[in-house]
Amino acid sequence: MRQRVQLVYRWTYVFVVVDIRRGRLLWSWIESMKSVAIAEAVDGLKHHSDIEALVWDGARGHRSEVVRSVGLPTIVQPPYSPELNPAERVFQEVRRWVEGRVYESIEEKVKAVDAYLSELESDPERVRSLAAWDWIEDNVQRLPAPFMALSK
Repeated sequence: MRQRVQLVYRWTYVFVVVDIRRGRLLWSWIESMKSVAIAEAVDGLKHHSDIEALVWDGARGHRSEVVRSVGLPTIVQPPYSPELNPAERVFQEVRRWVEGRVYESIEEKVKAVDAYLSELESDPERVRSLAAWDWIEDNVQRLPAPFMALSK
């Protein structure tokens, strides 16, 4: 007996920013993890005048000139330490919530992720407990003076 099977692979990526001081999450959906898409997402943060810096790991898309040219200061996390990235801690929580379930479409999974991120964001103390580490705050304090004016 034979049965026809149709496999379809579709991807979309969630770009998450964790404001560790306020326990706030900002997120948007992007088509790829290429530098141009990441730069557009970072550029979208500019209207949030309280974003002081971005914690970046060494991923190729994070290091590119097009991303860095957006103008937000970056704090480079230590190499080979994804567990220190605030967004990674949020991603762990999201995965725990959405994985292992069957979704009718990618749009349904996006809705589930959006709903969970909204729920998580409604508890700023929980967000801070996931991702607010002293090493990040220490690095924010060392930013050049023009960037520190944003935090006041």
